[in-house]
Amino acid sequence: MSLKKKNTETKKPADWSDDPHFKAMLAKLQEQQDKETSRQEDLSRFAAKLDNADPVQNAYALIHYYYEQHNRYYGDYEFLILLASRGFDVSVYQMSVFKDWKVAAADEIEKQSWSSHYNANTGEQKVVKTNLEEIWPFPEFWRSGRNEANSIDATMLRMVDHFKINGFDGYWNEMKQDVELSVAGNSEGQHAMAQYLFNMCRSETGIGLLQERMAIIIEIMIKGKPHNIKHFWEYQDLNKDGRYHYKCPYIAAGLLFSILKLGLREKYGDVVGACEKYLLSAQSANGGWKAVSLHETESVDATAVCTHALALMDRAKNQQSLTLAGEYLLSKQDSWWLWHEDINPYVSYPYLSVLVLDALELARGNDSKLTFKLAPLQQGIQNSENIKKIIINQMGDNYNFNGGQFGAVGHEAKAENNTFNQANYQLPANLNYEQLAAELDQLKTAMKGKADTPEEYLALAEVANARQAASEQDGNKVVQKLLGAGKWALDTAKDIGVGVVVELLNKHISG
Repeated sequence: MSLKKKNTETKKPADWSDDPHFKAMLAKLQEQQDKETSRQEDLSRFAAKLDNADPVQNAYALIHYYYEQHNRYYGDYEFLILLASRGFDVSVYQMSVFKDWKVAAADEIEKQSWSSHYNANTGEQKVVKTNLEEIWPFPEFWRSGRNEANSIDATMLRMVDHFKINGFDGYWNEMKQDVELSVAGNSEGQHAMAQYLFNMCRSETGIGLLQERMAIIIEIMIKGKPHNIKHFWEYQDLNKDGRYHYKCPYIAAGLLFSILKLGLREKYGDVVGACEKYLLSAQSANGGWKAVSLHETESVDATAVCTHALALMDRAKNQQSLTLAGEYLLSKQDSWWLWHEDINPYVSYPYLSVLVLDALELARGNDSKLTFKLAPLQQGIQNSENIKKIIINQMGDNYNFNGGQFGAVGHEAKAENNTFNQANYQLPANLNYEQLAAELDQLKTAMKGKADTPEEYLALAEVANARQAASEQDGNKVVQKLLGAGKWALDTAKDIGVGVVVELLNKHISG
């Protein structure tokens, strides 16, 4: 019996250099790298030409150029929001945003409609297309960068605040289901939720959608701390040397700002006072705050958030602290006249720069130039109903802006001069909801039989929402959803002769 000699030769790694797919991938990566290098060089050249005596004005100029020449990501919308709030004419971008969202939503639905099915018995694998009507909830069409997970949803809703984009309510409502509540006692979770709450409270639409959910999160974060910890911004963790104790100014500031914005100051009076006292004591001599007390250096991000919180708490009382914070933030402006985070280089450039520019305006006492409403809610949840009634008429690819100019829109602008209507809609005094519901059933059936594209299924979903609103006898919501369904819904309604639906639509389309 002979033994087979063991093969001890080392296998050579596969040579991919001649593989056409590998070459194509490398070429694409190189192209992307070259574009990014060219982009950074272009921005550096433009920044070097700016010589305004006020460095904040240089930042605005750079942001305007950045968005005009280089915007690529959903996070870049923060720059567009800032430009609108500062009075820049951004009308050239408004229509493209509406259309981009519409196309992106349809594309994402189309992607999700394809799936692979493997048959274990036969070993066959088939690619199957799902009926688009069965895809619900529709998948998010926006993407976030590495450190935008707790801010990108708020950015999208802030776009709705400023530009009154209608037709995507289903996506926003789904956000309610995505909020993670199990955060008590976990430092990473507490910080993430403080960040999420802070960002959402800088959107009036976000407050309208999530006020009750955010109030629950605040309650959990405050009362869910371990029994041996005095304040919710303090933690004890284990490291190789044993237990250590640290504090997180960011969490205190994020929670303080959220409590105040949601109109919960009276309920959490002791917590509010403790947060303010702690933040004032935690400010460094250079005006900045550390994100976490164990860090060696201050954080631009944390300082901007603390500035927001103290300004909303009591500007007059805290003005010295705010002025010092403003000086620190200006000292951290980089060669592009913007801001980045040294201790966390992955923080979104647009997000952080806009946050700082708002903080600087707060430090200067200028509330008229902010990307959000500083004033807290006065009567709690009732304000959310007003937010839901702010709409823009969208008919297919045509957008109807009733009354006034089509230009920059900010939260301080008046309704009659903006690209939106504040409604109760014009409803017939004797509107027959039973007949309306029956006609909407007919319309839904007719559209369902013809729907083929993702956009048509989006329109069908809006008609289904209108039918639900009719059963609740909410006429305003019926009209809002029908307008969101677009021109195809109107044409189909005319074709099948559903008179009540046609009358409602014609009345509001003609304005």
